[in-house]
Amino acid sequence: MCYCRTFMMQCFDPHDLYRISLGGIMTKIEKVTARPLL
Repeated sequence: MCYCRTFMMQCFDPHDLYRISLGGIMTKIEKVTARPLL
């Protein structure tokens, strides 16, 4: 089973998709928290 994300032009396994979305959330948090520190 595979979920296609048109904007990424790639297909991901559900577990990969979860990990990628989790990574995206973490990078957003890092950017938000890193900005005041800088």
